[in-house]
Amino acid sequence: MVLHSDPRWLPERQRAWASWNYRLSDGDRARACVTYNMNILQGLPAGAPLFCVTLNPDAPVDDRYVWQRFVYEHPLFNPQSWSAQLRREEINGQQRSWYCGAYWYNGFHEDGVRSALDVVQGIAAAEDN
Repeated sequence: MVLHSDPRWLPERQRAWASWNYRLSDGDRARACVTYNMNILQGLPAGAPLFCVTLNPDAPVDDRYVWQRFVYEHPLFNPQSWSAQLRREEINGQQRSWYCGAYWYNGFHEDGVRSALDVVQGIAAAEDN
């Protein structure tokens, strides 16, 4: 994932810019490349610098425009992660450390929120004791 301000990752016509913009690479094994226009998504004021987030770039993003590069991975679900999920209550709250993320449930965004709410409730209960 690349946070950048390179307008070449958006449609040529600025009127066609959307919150989510995609293109397919050429070739037999076309893969999708998605660029989020964060100015639209975050409602940034006119005149603000352009902020884009590109996933799966099919070519290098020009370093002159790059703010930051990130590597993220989706949760891996296997027997070991299932065992850890079953131990969530035992793991959370130890040494005043709490963990939230979609990995505690089924890996969906909503599961991340659900686990964050669990942490809030756990902290509140711990402070009551």
